[in-house]
Amino acid sequence: YPGHPIVDAAVQRVLDRCGENLARGATLVDESDPGTEPRVLALLEHTIRDGRKGKDGENRLAGRRMQFVEVLPGGTTRNAGFAPHLDYRPISEEEKRALRDVGDPPKDAAERARSYAAGVLAREHLQELRQQREAQVEKVRGLVRERLTAEIGYWDRRLGELWDEVARKPDVRVTINDFTRRRDDLGRRLERRMEELERELELIPAPPNVVGAALVIPAGMLAGVGHNGTQRGHPPMFASSPEARRRVENLAMQSVIMAELHLGNDPRDVSKHNLGYDVESRDRETGRLRMIEVKGRVKGAETVTITRNEIVTALNKPEDFILALVEVDGEHAAEPRYVRRPFDKEPGFTEVSANHDLKKLLAMSEPPS
Repeated sequence: YPGHPIVDAAVQRVLDRCGENLARGATLVDESDPGTEPRVLALLEHTIRDGRKGKDGENRLAGRRMQFVEVLPGGTTRNAGFAPHLDYRPISEEEKRALRDVGDPPKDAAERARSYAAGVLAREHLQELRQQREAQVEKVRGLVRERLTAEIGYWDRRLGELWDEVARKPDVRVTINDFTRRRDDLGRRLERRMEELERELELIPAPPNVVGAALVIPAGMLAGVGHNGTQRGHPPMFASSPEARRRVENLAMQSVIMAELHLGNDPRDVSKHNLGYDVESRDRETGRLRMIEVKGRVKGAETVTITRNEIVTALNKPEDFILALVEVDGEHAAEPRYVRRPFDKEPGFTEVSANHDLKKLLAMSEPPS
């Protein structure tokens, strides 16, 4: 697990051998993007330390997060989500040769990505960690104070009983001194623990650091080039017009959001953030977050394509992830069907997406609940 010496050693070994590849960058293809303009994907590391000191004299690490920022040709920056690269594939040599005129990425892409991460993502990371720490420290503080105060009270009572015996038993004074030391030690322990918990709340964020980057080529730029360098027509996934795809997606999203509202939840469209799902829906009673990936399919479709990022998210959050299937017929979207735990294995190392049998998924589905 992260932080374990074996994991740290393995990560450091990989960085020592292959770290220069991160600095050199890569060229990836986004097969789900019909656009014609490339963009830069920057990988940043953001760390936060607290007020406690480790054995090395440095402040202890409180949080570390990898952040992804996309820089568009015009210089616009945006959050790329948790792991967008999982849905991309390496570009082939034939495709590279066909894109000689793609141009150079913006020279200030790294600085733009760093500025965006510092102003938006780093603040969100700090806020999330602060909320977690405050809740955790408040709970621990209450438990520690309750336990140590109870022990201090016990020794106070014992001292009161012993003082009543001093007149009859002079040797009791030795025991009184021992009990007093115990009580005072507990008082000092309580004070030290409260100070340590207070230092845990002193969060010190570091500036985001760019550790890698990639040039992302949208599939629309490769519409006429096959993997072997031959000419081809548009990819099958772009056979229909962008307008038609957006219409189906919008109708499916509206159907799911209405279903969540009907259940009494608070849904929010996050489809543009590449989180591995499209809708965040919070249960008003429990506060639990439901992660819903929406797949709108035209009537008669036989398969549905799931990206690697979506599958990994489903496997990482099996209790909270829902695959919502919506059949769209013209301008009418049917009631969504929810599939829980839709996947039982992680995609292969080289797979960026996988096609699933729509009928089999529907057989596993149930009405929204």
